[in-house]
Amino acid sequence: MQRQRAQRAQRAERGQRGQAAITDALFFLVIITGLSSFLYFVANGYGNSVAAQLSRQFSMDYSTAALKTILYSSTPRNPNQNLYDPNAEIDHLLAFVKEDYADDAQIDLITQKVLYENVRDILAPIADSYDYVFYLAKSNVSSLDSPYLYVLMHFSKTTAVATGRTSKFTPGQPPHEDLICNVPLQATGEPPLKADMISRLINTVGDSAQSQGNLILMEQAPGEDPIQVSAFAELILWQATMLDPEVFNYVDWGCKPVDDLFSSLATGSTGAP
Repeated sequence: MQRQRAQRAQRAERGQRGQAAITDALFFLVIITGLSSFLYFVANGYGNSVAAQLSRQFSMDYSTAALKTILYSSTPRNPNQNLYDPNAEIDHLLAFVKEDYADDAQIDLITQKVLYENVRDILAPIADSYDYVFYLAKSNVSSLDSPYLYVLMHFSKTTAVATGRTSKFTPGQPPHEDLICNVPLQATGEPPLKADMISRLINTVGDSAQSQGNLILMEQAPGEDPIQVSAFAELILWQATMLDPEVFNYVDWGCKPVDDLFSSLATGSTGAP
């Protein structure tokens, strides 16, 4: 009898030890699973942050290099010629623009086209995946006036199609569009784009890369000596996204498609729009 009791006690003790071992193993498994999940999320978050940082750095480096290329690129003095024409007189693009502006404090349509074609060609490698704004503006201008002398916008066109509670975005036709903005309105003759409107747009597109270069322009009123005017060129890049129609629309920005705007050059008109 005592022997049986001793055996039952031993079996009960072994069972308790087994249950304790299983419980310890389960606790250990839970801890290992938690640590593994924690390490996974940490590594994943670190990888995403590094990828985002690299993307921002690429955008910033490209924006800076592209703006330098735009400002120091060359162009024929005669817009009907090209850089490879042996008879073409070549000049810096920026000098070409400054000379045109000094004539009447405006950038004429033919110069706008030359500037557009240079910017378009320089940014062509990223035009499918990035939107951008390139503009020339005067510094120290009243907030009631438009400081912008030239505004080129390249953006991706998308169409939102409602599907239940969500919306599906499909590429527009064409998928990208180039616009010249701040064209004076016919009703008032005044350029509509105010100083804060581009800033409002940039605040809605997420991460962007901005590069700026200072310029000196010349203006001369009739009968007076020429004066220097501080200005700057700025290039802003961001990954293609759907623009908020409450912030950007054709009318408020005075935008026209480049094909429509420059079509008048075929008829011989080369003045400012």
